[in-house]
Parts: sequence; structure tokens; C-alpha cells
Amino acid sequence: MNILLKRVLDRLVRTGNLKVTGPKGSAVVFGDGSGEPVHMHIKTAHAERAITFDPMLAVPEAYMDGELDILEGGVLGVMRIAFQN
Repeated sequence: MNILLKRVLDRLVRTGNLKVTGPKGSAVVFGDGSGEPVHMHIKTAHAERAITFDPMLAVPEAYMDGELDILEGGVLGVMRIAFQN
């Protein structure tokens, strides 16, 4: 996962338990560990770059395009983390 995306998600996700696996396989956990765990896998470098610059738009687009999988927690879990932060 690129360092800029790590910084963006670290600032955005303060509460909750979000694990993100990048296209190269590295995984990083964000949040304070509270609540239902959510695990997202970003499959492509294109999706990783898009999410870095506009996460609120690019996450749903990447999911619909098949460039992002939600491995744990489901769509509801992702939305819960987004609204909590």
C-alpha cells in the first residue's frame, strides 16, 4: 500500500476497526480497534491511486468495478466506519 494512502486513511479513520490490504498484499489496520472488524482488499494500483485522492467517491466506484473486495464486515460495515468518522 502506498504511503500517501496510509496517511489519508490514518487521518480519516479514527474510530472503528478497518484493515486494508493493498494490491501488493501488504495489510494495514486503521482505527482504534472498536466495533465490528472490516477488511477491504484493493486489487489494483488504479483503485489505490483513486482512493488516495477521493476516498468517498473512489471506494464505491472501485467496489462496483470489481477493483475492491470487502472480505469481512460487508458493505454495511464500511458505511458504518465512514459515518463514524
